[in-house]
Amino acid sequence: MEKQITGVMVYYYEVCKRKLWYFYHEIQMEQGNENVEIGKVLDEETYKRDKKHINIDNIVNIDFIRSKGILHEVKKSKKIEEASILQVKYYLYFLHKRGVKNIKGKIDYSFSVDSCGV
Repeated sequence: MEKQITGVMVYYYEVCKRKLWYFYHEIQMEQGNENVEIGKVLDEETYKRDKKHINIDNIVNIDFIRSKGILHEVKKSKKIEEASILQVKYYLYFLHKRGVKNIKGKIDYSFSVDSCGV
């Protein structure tokens, strides 16, 4: 069975092909990773007033969308900005293919720490 390309896959493709391979094969190598734990805390504690984690067909998981058609992706650092940009572009492409027009994307950086690879 062929898997659909997800936003996380697009992100990992830019960040690290090995992470992409692990993710595709459902191998979780980052459990207990300090940066992953920081990301979880940021996710839980930021943007509490917004409806978060908009999951569409288990393919994209948008952090949140605010009025005026702005899709938001929350990242803790600008360190891997190009991967974040590609992920947001993929979300916009995905939505456009499903008839959602006039939507823009924005990356919100909530914390600045260096991230480590696998």
